[in-house]
Amino acid sequence: MKFDEWYEQQKEMIQAMTTRKDVAFYVWNNKPAKTSASKKTNTSEDFDLFWEMYPNKSAKATALIAWNKAKPAIIDVVHALDWQTKQENWTKEGGKYIPMGSTYINQARWTDEKPIVIVHKKSLGDLI
Repeated sequence: MKFDEWYEQQKEMIQAMTTRKDVAFYVWNNKPAKTSASKKTNTSEDFDLFWEMYPNKSAKATALIAWNKAKPAIIDVVHALDWQTKQENWTKEGGKYIPMGSTYINQARWTDEKPIVIVHKKSLGDLI
């Protein structure tokens, strides 16, 4: 069966269903087979890279457990750490306020939004 034929058949079947519950049941029970390409790729090398970049080097074993549970995309973590490690709350007092690695992972801190830097322009009165 060609894709176009299959797609039309699926569309007709869904249109024939009368309730959202029927559609949800149908979609749930007819999910495509999972392939290795659709799974998140997460390796021990990814954790090693995270640990190398992460400034708080305490409780590595706990961080590894959290990493294996969360399975974050290493590219997202690397991009976040690039700006997070330069933030004032991570650099002040010798890094006293850097969260533990496991806390960072469990709280999905790589999803934090980068702060917006506001530049204040001098007012006209300051220039005179």
